[in-house]
Amino acid sequence: MYSDDIATSVAALNRSVEACIESHPEQYQWEYKRFKGMTIDGRKAYSKLNP
Repeated sequence: MYSDDIATSVAALNRSVEACIESHPEQYQWEYKRFKGMTIDGRKAYSKLNP
């Protein structure tokens, strides 16, 4: 996480978050309601396909 390369740092951060979630998945909040209604030009802002 302490690399000067941003991609390396982000990958390390993601791996550590993933490890925490895998060890205690029942404690992870899988859905955030505050993002459900957000849209950009009528499309869902946080959807992979923006339908």
